[in-house]
Amino acid sequence: MTVPVQTSSAVTAMLEARSVALVGASARPGSLGARMIAELARSPSRPRAYLVNPRYADIGGVPCLPSLAEVPEPVDLALLAVPDTALEQQLGAAARNSSPPPRTTPGTR
Repeated sequence: MTVPVQTSSAVTAMLEARSVALVGASARPGSLGARMIAELARSPSRPRAYLVNPRYADIGGVPCLPSLAEVPEPVDLALLAVPDTALEQQLGAAARNSSPPPRTTPGTR
C-alpha cells in the first residue's frame, strides 16, 4: 500500500528558498555552522547564500557579514546556529529581514 506524502508549506518554503542566511556560519570543523555551510553547498537548488558571523571577514573565500542587518536583500530562509543566549535577538533580526513571515521549527541538540 502506498501512502501519499504531504509536504507542509513550511517544508516547501525551506526546500524552495531562493536566498538563505546562515547565521552563526563557522569555519570551525565539526561545528553546526560549518555543517550548515557544507549542506547548503550540496543543495541542488543553489540558493543565494549569505554567511553571517561577526567573528569572520570570510569563510573559505566567501564573504561573511557581521549581522543579518547587513544582508542586502530579504531572505527566504534564515538558519540559526547561535547560542541560546543569542537566539531571541537573532530570531527578531530574521523576522525583520525575511520575505515571508518567519516560521520556527523546534530543533534538537
